[in-house]
Amino acid sequence: MGNCCKQTGEKNFSSIQLNDLLQRKSLLLEQLQQLQNPVYNQTSLQIKMVTWIKDSHDLFDYENTNRIAQSLTINSSIKLYRDKTSGKIQSVQQGKTLIRIENRQNCFWIEPRQTKNDDHNVWLVIKSIQYKDNGVKLQYNDVIRVGKVEIKLKELHFDIGEKKLDERETILSQSIDEQRCRICLLGSESIDDPKIEPCNCSGTMALIHLKCLQHWIITKYNMESSNAIVFLWDLMKCELCRSNFKRKLQLNGQTVDLVELSKRQFQSYAILEMKKPLMKSKERLTYILNLEKLEQFKIGRANDNHIRLCDISVSRFHCKLILHNQEFYIQDNNSKFGTLLKLKQSMPLLKEFQNVQIQVGRTLFEFENVSNSYSK
Repeated sequence: MGNCCKQTGEKNFSSIQLNDLLQRKSLLLEQLQQLQNPVYNQTSLQIKMVTWIKDSHDLFDYENTNRIAQSLTINSSIKLYRDKTSGKIQSVQQGKTLIRIENRQNCFWIEPRQTKNDDHNVWLVIKSIQYKDNGVKLQYNDVIRVGKVEIKLKELHFDIGEKKLDERETILSQSIDEQRCRICLLGSESIDDPKIEPCNCSGTMALIHLKCLQHWIITKYNMESSNAIVFLWDLMKCELCRSNFKRKLQLNGQTVDLVELSKRQFQSYAILEMKKPLMKSKERLTYILNLEKLEQFKIGRANDNHIRLCDISVSRFHCKLILHNQEFYIQDNNSKFGTLLKLKQSMPLLKEFQNVQIQVGRTLFEFENVSNSYSK
């Protein structure tokens, strides 16, 4: 049976709403259980703030020293803002809320973005919490930021069973008179490789095998065929009718998704989707990664990366995805603009995350608990 990460059976420690950040650090179950009902004595919190002088796409340059450094000690909940003129962080309201820090049950919490119009996105800096070997664990629907490119983990699926050739490669039709694929000129099709109508061509040019279309995309755009399938929706045009290839197709009277069809050929796979098109090419990419052959996928701007992002904010080798024991991890490679993970729920500032870094726009926050002990 397959194991898809859209559903999870992990234990929830609802008494203090411990979020999945602890699981991401791969703490032992015994360590998690010790944190189930703590009584915190956090009376104050020291905050270090560093703001990059340059305002560029909400980026923070980890290599540039032209910064504004500040520090602040708080003992209660607070909202912080950035002065539009000086760039300094302040508690006086001005524009959107930069970050919200709540003190609940004598514990300080970082709050995620509350409303689109009033708040900035809050991001965890991967390299501040990653382990040396594996990095930080990713989960279904996570959004990562590589430079200024946002990528969402749409699906993560593992199937440890053996591939059933008789089921997955069943020939659906072999009629001599039926319409043939315009690329390979064969008429047969299978469950994994149906004939589809991806464009506006008609007649004898209408049908293409799914795998023939994938091979054409890989050849045209110089992409690695064995480890990933890449779809660039705004660039993929039929060379005959000049229409864009469709993501939603009609197959046997039903509407199907090209990505859903394509992932069938892999038993274990991850689907990543770029949230916004790249500025120059306007291309929005969807990646289907084959997890059966590789355990690491490099992400960066250089040609030798498995996932290539052609944006100047992306380092040549920016970060990598690591498969370990059917878990998916991300690890930063000391990139110039960092690898970030969007904070989706409240995060307690536990001692396990001493010196954790949070990035909001061009400001980096680091926290040190002045009083950080707890007891059961």
